[in-house]
Amino acid sequence: MENGGISDGQISASSQRDANNAAIQGRIRGKGSWSAGRNDVNQWLQVDLGNQQTVVTRVATQGKHGYSHWVTKYKLQYRYDGFSFQYYREQGKSQDKVSSYKV
Repeated sequence: MENGGISDGQISASSQRDANNAAIQGRIRGKGSWSAGRNDVNQWLQVDLGNQQTVVTRVATQGKHGYSHWVTKYKLQYRYDGFSFQYYREQGKSQDKVSSYKV
């Protein structure tokens, strides 16, 4: 996403605070940041990687520059069939992976 290989049209979100905090601002080291329109656990940022199977090797998050705004924990979901999302689990684990950031 950082290098522009993912187009703006491939990025969507459950909500946005305003036009300056839209889903397309969710790129790391970008000009802005994505901020959800509501502060609850049902908010999401989605990146469509296209029709080809893609291996994701890293996920990074960052706070909003100049503000004390950041996500402290999140879960990743993916789908192969275009319909059913599944939570990411580490190989051999039975629980969904929760990524955390501690301040």
